[in-house]
Amino acid sequence: MHNEILHYDYWLLTLLSICDEINDLDAYTNNLKATIEPDATENLEGVVNAVACVQLGTRQGDISFAAIEQSHATDRAFFGFQIKLNQFLNDSLLNNAIALLNKTRMRFQACDQIMEFQNLWMNYE
Repeated sequence: MHNEILHYDYWLLTLLSICDEINDLDAYTNNLKATIEPDATENLEGVVNAVACVQLGTRQGDISFAAIEQSHATDRAFFGFQIKLNQFLNDSLLNNAIALLNKTRMRFQACDQIMEFQNLWMNYE
């Protein structure tokens, strides 16, 4: 029973958070509409809706690179995932003039764990 109450509280908190985010977005959109001069553009709604989107996300917990590869074993994009991520991060950091920690390249191992997130993006009109 205790776990059911915790799950209900979590769902209620998540629902209230989503409602607050949407209300904040409505207020932001209304303020944006008020600041744009109607004569400056023919399609005021198009300008406002271009920036009106919602992003919702939740943390899924720690997961190892090996577990990620195993759970997506049929998807070739995940083969050697940590190696591809190593290469991407090292190249991106160097290309954007961001110093590497201790001047050494990143080397994630299959047993290393990362925090997985799941996100949902939507246009809000």
